[in-house]
Amino acid sequence: MSRRLRQRRQLQLSIPEEEDRISALPDSLVHHILSFLPSKDATATTVLSKRWKPLWLLELIIHFNHQPFPDTFTFSNFVDSAMANQDNTQPILSFHIKCHYYNSDIHKFVSNAIQRRVQNLTFDLSRSDFPTAFILRTETLCVLKLKRITLNYEGPLVDLPSLKILHLESVCFTYYGHIRKLLSGCPILQELEANDLTIKIPCRVFLGSSQPPSLSNLVRANISNICPMHNLLDRLRNAQHMRLLAKYSYELHSVFHNLTHLELRLDFMHNRGMLKWSWLIKLLQNFPLLQTLIIEEVFNFKFCMFFVFFFFFSV
Repeated sequence: MSRRLRQRRQLQLSIPEEEDRISALPDSLVHHILSFLPSKDATATTVLSKRWKPLWLLELIIHFNHQPFPDTFTFSNFVDSAMANQDNTQPILSFHIKCHYYNSDIHKFVSNAIQRRVQNLTFDLSRSDFPTAFILRTETLCVLKLKRITLNYEGPLVDLPSLKILHLESVCFTYYGHIRKLLSGCPILQELEANDLTIKIPCRVFLGSSQPPSLSNLVRANISNICPMHNLLDRLRNAQHMRLLAKYSYELHSVFHNLTHLELRLDFMHNRGMLKWSWLIKLLQNFPLLQTLIIEEVFNFKFCMFFVFFFFFSV
């Protein structure tokens, strides 16, 4: 053996093998990493280490998005395979699904999540009609976020006894009574966000109790682009922190005894001058314990001309 060859072999032996740091990561950290990834990307991480595959199958935070897939068939097959390979005896902490349609496959996936006692449920269905009967009677839900869907619920009651956070964005209701019924079924609700809600037939009278739902645990409310606004606001009278976008003047019939922080974004294109401020002064009489008031007046959305005034009130 030549001297040069012996030196090369000695050099190779002296170099330590590279450490496989990925495989050395604890299971808890791997689960934490996977929880931030869409499920399609999370499954792809199994090529990094064979040990990651069973960890993905035990992942309790699931996020499905149709956009990376070429068609609905491929997307449904992927979701079906991913859900089928998971341990159905394990509860799901969070289930998020975004797609532009709703069919029997999506219904099956959501039903599976509910059967596994899901706690956090998020839907973005691009204005698809959404049969909610099996969702709005789920005992384990703590967080429900609905975006760009049409809610058609004709069931007798909404029963969400554990729900603490409700976000509604670009949701279409058939009747105003459906909003009222939804809030009535959330007895411990603490946070409500409602933006750009549409009511197809707002004039229909809601057949039920004449008393508004009591959201006695409500802490935060963020309300914008809802008509009629006052019908909803009177039901939020127990809130402590509220943010509102108002495009017209309205009269409140309730006193907000717990409210200490109010943010108002005013967009009165048709109601200027002293009338606007007279309405505001009258409105403030409904908030006897208000400490902080933030007013953002929007004169023109196109040019984004904002004037912000801060008023502080001592208790």
